[in-house]
Amino acid sequence: MKWINHQIATGFIVYAATDDALFVASSIMGAVIPDKVEGSPPRENKAYWNWRRNHRTWSHYPPIYFALIAALQFAKNYYPNPTLGIFLNVLTYVLIGALLHIAEDGICGKVPIFKPRKKYGVKLFKVGSWQEYFFVTLIICGCLLFRFGDVFVDEFDLREKLPRIDINLGGFTLKSYSYTPERVCSKQINFSIDDEGKLHDVKFFGGCPGNLVAISTLVEGQDAKKTADLLRGNPCGARGTSCADQFAKAIDEAIAG
Repeated sequence: MKWINHQIATGFIVYAATDDALFVASSIMGAVIPDKVEGSPPRENKAYWNWRRNHRTWSHYPPIYFALIAALQFAKNYYPNPTLGIFLNVLTYVLIGALLHIAEDGICGKVPIFKPRKKYGVKLFKVGSWQEYFFVTLIICGCLLFRFGDVFVDEFDLREKLPRIDINLGGFTLKSYSYTPERVCSKQINFSIDDEGKLHDVKFFGGCPGNLVAISTLVEGQDAKKTADLLRGNPCGARGTSCADQFAKAIDEAIAG
Protein backbone atom coordinates (compact mmCIF):
# COMPACT_ATOMS: atom_id res chain seq x y z
CA MET A 1 0.00 0.00 0.00
CA LYS A 2 0.98 3.62 -0.49
CA TRP A 3 1.96 5.39 2.74
CA ILE A 4 -0.99 7.78 2.53
CA ASN A 5 -3.40 4.85 2.24
CA HIS A 6 -1.72 3.10 5.18
CA GLN A 7 -2.22 6.21 7.28
CA ILE A 8 -5.82 6.80 6.19
CA ALA A 9 -6.89 3.18 6.68
CA THR A 10 -5.10 2.88 10.02
CA GLY A 11 -6.48 6.19 11.30
CA PHE A 12 -10.07 5.26 10.50
CA ILE A 13 -9.75 1.77 11.99
CA VAL A 14 -8.39 3.14 15.28
CA TYR A 15 -10.99 5.93 15.28
CA ALA A 16 -13.77 3.35 14.88
CA ALA A 17 -12.32 1.28 17.71
CA THR A 18 -11.50 4.06 20.20
CA ASP A 19 -13.10 7.38 19.18
CA ASP A 20 -9.95 8.97 20.65
CA ALA A 21 -8.12 11.66 18.66
CA LEU A 22 -4.82 11.14 20.51
CA PHE A 23 -4.79 7.41 19.79
CA VAL A 24 -5.75 8.04 16.16
CA ALA A 25 -2.85 10.48 15.71
CA SER A 26 -0.47 8.04 17.39
CA SER A 27 -1.51 5.14 15.16
CA ILE A 28 -1.16 7.30 12.03
CA MET A 29 2.44 8.05 13.04
CA GLY A 30 3.06 4.36 13.58
CA ALA A 31 1.48 3.39 10.27
CA VAL A 32 4.75 4.05 8.40
CA ILE A 33 7.21 2.68 10.97
CA PRO A 34 7.86 -0.73 9.33
CA ASP A 35 8.83 0.93 6.04
CA LYS A 36 10.80 3.66 7.83
CA VAL A 37 12.79 1.03 9.73
CA GLU A 38 13.44 -0.81 6.50
CA GLY A 39 14.59 2.31 4.67
CA SER A 40 14.09 3.44 1.09
CA PRO A 41 15.22 1.15 -1.76
CA PRO A 42 18.68 2.11 -3.07
CA ARG A 43 19.10 3.13 -6.70
CA GLU A 44 22.18 1.07 -7.41
CA ASN A 45 21.15 -2.23 -9.01
CA LYS A 46 23.06 -4.69 -6.81
CA ALA A 47 22.20 -2.85 -3.59
CA TYR A 48 18.55 -2.71 -4.65
CA TRP A 49 18.25 -6.48 -5.03
CA ASN A 50 19.98 -7.00 -1.71
CA TRP A 51 17.45 -4.64 -0.14
CA ARG A 52 14.67 -6.45 -1.98
CA ARG A 53 15.66 -9.80 -0.45
CA ASN A 54 15.22 -8.30 3.03
CA HIS A 55 12.03 -6.44 2.13
CA ARG A 56 9.23 -7.08 4.62
CA THR A 57 11.23 -9.38 6.90
CA TRP A 58 12.40 -8.22 10.36
CA SER A 59 10.91 -4.74 9.93
CA HIS A 60 7.49 -6.33 9.30
CA TYR A 61 7.74 -9.13 11.87
CA PRO A 62 4.62 -8.91 14.13
CA PRO A 63 6.02 -10.72 17.23
CA ILE A 64 8.49 -7.86 17.74
CA TYR A 65 5.69 -5.30 17.91
CA PHE A 66 3.49 -7.52 20.10
CA ALA A 67 6.39 -7.97 22.53
CA LEU A 68 6.96 -4.20 22.71
CA ILE A 69 3.24 -3.59 23.31
CA ALA A 70 3.24 -6.19 26.11
CA ALA A 71 6.29 -4.52 27.68
CA LEU A 72 4.61 -1.09 27.56
CA GLN A 73 1.41 -2.40 29.15
CA PHE A 74 3.43 -4.20 31.83
CA ALA A 75 5.21 -0.93 32.61
CA LYS A 76 1.86 0.88 32.71
CA ASN A 77 0.49 -1.58 35.28
CA TYR A 78 3.75 -1.70 37.27
CA TYR A 79 4.02 2.09 37.51
CA PRO A 80 0.41 3.31 37.90
CA ASN A 81 1.05 6.98 37.20
CA PRO A 82 -1.70 8.76 35.17
CA THR A 83 0.70 10.92 33.11
CA LEU A 84 3.02 7.99 32.43
CA GLY A 85 -0.03 5.86 31.58
CA ILE A 86 -1.11 8.30 28.86
CA PHE A 87 2.43 8.38 27.42
CA LEU A 88 2.65 4.58 27.39
CA ASN A 89 -0.77 4.35 25.75
CA VAL A 90 0.40 6.73 23.03
CA LEU A 91 3.44 4.53 22.38
CA THR A 92 1.19 1.47 22.37
CA TYR A 93 -0.98 2.94 19.64
CA VAL A 94 2.09 3.91 17.63
CA LEU A 95 2.98 0.20 17.65
CA ILE A 96 -0.63 -0.76 16.88
CA GLY A 97 -0.37 1.50 13.85
CA ALA A 98 2.72 -0.45 12.79
CA LEU A 99 0.86 -3.76 13.21
CA LEU A 100 -2.03 -2.47 11.11
CA HIS A 101 0.50 -1.47 8.44
CA ILE A 102 1.73 -5.07 8.38
CA ALA A 103 -1.82 -6.43 8.17
CA GLU A 104 -2.58 -4.05 5.30
CA ASP A 105 0.57 -5.16 3.49
CA GLY A 106 -0.67 -8.72 3.88
CA ILE A 107 -3.62 -8.07 1.59
CA CYS A 108 -1.52 -6.64 -1.24
CA GLY A 109 1.49 -8.93 -0.91
CA LYS A 110 3.16 -11.16 1.66
CA VAL A 111 4.42 -10.52 5.18
CA PRO A 112 6.07 -12.70 7.85
CA ILE A 113 3.95 -14.18 10.63
CA PHE A 114 5.76 -16.99 12.44
CA LYS A 115 9.26 -16.63 11.00
CA PRO A 116 10.90 -13.41 9.73
CA ARG A 117 11.66 -14.83 6.29
CA LYS A 118 8.59 -17.04 5.84
CA LYS A 119 5.88 -14.85 4.34
CA TYR A 120 2.14 -15.26 3.95
CA GLY A 121 -0.55 -13.12 2.35
CA VAL A 122 -3.00 -12.55 -0.46
CA LYS A 123 -2.58 -10.12 -3.31
CA LEU A 124 -6.02 -8.54 -3.65
CA PHE A 125 -4.66 -5.60 -5.61
CA LYS A 126 -1.50 -4.03 -6.94
CA VAL A 127 0.11 -1.22 -4.92
CA GLY A 128 -0.97 2.16 -6.31
CA SER A 129 -3.82 0.73 -8.39
CA TRP A 130 -7.39 2.03 -8.39
CA GLN A 131 -8.37 -1.16 -6.57
CA GLU A 132 -6.17 -0.08 -3.65
CA TYR A 133 -7.95 3.27 -3.36
CA PHE A 134 -11.32 1.54 -3.70
CA PHE A 135 -10.40 -0.86 -0.89
CA VAL A 136 -9.36 2.02 1.38
CA THR A 137 -12.67 3.74 0.59
CA LEU A 138 -14.49 0.58 1.71
CA ILE A 139 -12.51 0.63 4.97
CA ILE A 140 -13.49 4.26 5.54
CA CYS A 141 -17.18 3.55 4.88
CA GLY A 142 -17.12 0.47 7.10
CA CYS A 143 -15.49 2.36 9.98
CA LEU A 144 -17.94 5.26 9.73
CA LEU A 145 -20.88 2.84 9.64
CA PHE A 146 -19.49 1.06 12.71
CA ARG A 147 -19.03 4.33 14.58
CA PHE A 148 -22.23 6.14 13.58
CA GLY A 149 -24.57 3.37 12.44
CA ASP A 150 -26.47 3.44 15.72
CA VAL A 151 -27.60 6.98 14.92
CA PHE A 152 -30.01 5.49 12.40
CA VAL A 153 -31.61 3.11 14.90
CA ASP A 154 -35.32 3.88 15.12
CA GLU A 155 -35.18 4.21 18.91
CA PHE A 156 -32.59 6.98 18.68
CA ASP A 157 -34.79 10.06 18.46
CA LEU A 158 -33.14 13.42 19.04
CA ARG A 159 -36.52 15.08 18.98
CA GLU A 160 -36.97 14.04 22.62
CA LYS A 161 -35.80 17.05 24.64
CA LEU A 162 -35.66 17.78 28.36
CA PRO A 163 -37.98 17.39 30.15
CA ARG A 164 -41.05 15.30 29.31
CA ILE A 165 -43.60 14.48 32.02
CA ASP A 166 -45.63 11.27 32.15
CA ILE A 167 -48.15 10.03 34.71
CA ASN A 168 -48.10 6.31 35.28
CA LEU A 169 -50.99 4.20 36.52
CA GLY A 170 -49.52 4.02 40.01
CA GLY A 171 -50.42 7.63 40.62
CA PHE A 172 -46.94 9.14 40.90
CA THR A 173 -45.12 11.37 38.45
CA LEU A 174 -42.16 10.38 36.32
CA LYS A 175 -40.06 13.08 34.72
CA SER A 176 -38.31 11.73 31.64
CA TYR A 177 -35.11 13.25 30.30
CA SER A 178 -32.94 12.97 27.20
CA TYR A 179 -29.30 14.05 27.37
CA THR A 180 -26.70 14.38 24.60
CA PRO A 181 -23.26 13.47 26.03
CA GLU A 182 -19.93 14.89 24.83
CA ARG A 183 -16.60 13.24 23.87
CA VAL A 184 -17.83 9.68 24.45
CA CYS A 185 -19.09 6.82 22.30
CA SER A 186 -22.68 7.05 23.52
CA LYS A 187 -24.77 9.49 21.47
CA GLN A 188 -27.78 9.89 23.77
CA ILE A 189 -28.86 8.96 27.29
CA ASN A 190 -32.55 8.63 28.20
CA PHE A 191 -33.74 8.22 31.80
CA SER A 192 -36.59 9.06 34.20
CA ILE A 193 -36.71 10.27 37.80
CA ASP A 194 -39.76 9.70 40.00
CA ASP A 195 -41.18 11.82 42.83
CA GLU A 196 -38.89 10.10 45.34
CA GLY A 197 -35.75 10.87 43.35
CA LYS A 198 -35.32 7.31 42.07
CA LEU A 199 -33.95 6.45 38.61
CA HIS A 200 -35.94 4.45 36.07
CA ASP A 201 -35.76 3.39 32.40
CA VAL A 202 -32.10 4.32 31.89
CA LYS A 203 -30.99 3.69 28.32
CA PHE A 204 -27.77 4.53 26.48
CA PHE A 205 -27.70 4.81 22.69
CA GLY A 206 -24.31 3.89 21.25
CA GLY A 207 -21.23 3.01 23.25
CA CYS A 208 -20.17 -0.34 24.74
CA PRO A 209 -23.37 -2.41 25.02
CA GLY A 210 -22.22 -4.78 27.79
CA ASN A 211 -21.02 -2.11 30.21
CA LEU A 212 -23.85 0.35 29.56
CA VAL A 213 -26.61 -2.25 29.79
CA ALA A 214 -25.06 -3.32 33.11
CA ILE A 215 -25.08 0.28 34.37
CA SER A 216 -28.72 0.70 33.29
CA THR A 217 -29.70 -2.47 35.15
CA LEU A 218 -27.74 -1.66 38.30
CA VAL A 219 -29.07 1.89 38.71
CA GLU A 220 -32.74 1.00 38.16
CA GLY A 221 -34.69 2.18 41.22
CA GLN A 222 -31.59 3.72 42.85
CA ASP A 223 -31.38 7.22 44.29
CA ALA A 224 -30.49 9.61 41.47
CA LYS A 225 -28.22 11.90 43.51
CA LYS A 226 -26.27 9.02 45.06
CA THR A 227 -25.87 7.42 41.63
CA ALA A 228 -24.49 10.67 40.19
CA ASP A 229 -22.02 10.95 43.08
CA LEU A 230 -20.89 7.38 42.46
CA LEU A 231 -20.41 7.73 38.70
CA ARG A 232 -19.06 11.26 38.54
CA GLY A 233 -15.40 11.63 37.53
CA ASN A 234 -14.91 8.13 36.11
CA PRO A 235 -12.57 8.56 33.08
CA CYS A 236 -12.33 6.48 29.91
CA GLY A 237 -8.84 6.45 28.41
CA ALA A 238 -7.44 9.89 27.67
CA ARG A 239 -10.85 11.54 27.17
CA GLY A 240 -11.12 12.92 30.70
CA THR A 241 -14.72 11.70 30.86
CA SER A 242 -16.79 8.58 30.16
CA CYS A 243 -20.34 7.50 29.45
CA ALA A 244 -20.82 6.99 33.19
CA ASP A 245 -19.43 10.45 33.97
CA GLN A 246 -21.68 11.99 31.31
CA PHE A 247 -24.66 10.20 32.84
CA ALA A 248 -23.76 11.78 36.19
CA LYS A 249 -23.76 15.21 34.52
CA ALA A 250 -27.14 14.45 32.96
CA ILE A 251 -28.56 13.58 36.39
CA ASP A 252 -27.07 16.76 37.88
CA GLU A 253 -28.78 18.86 35.19
CA ALA A 254 -32.08 17.05 35.71
CA ILE A 255 -32.00 17.55 39.48
CA ALA A 256 -31.00 21.19 39.09
CA GLY A 257 -34.05 21.67 36.90
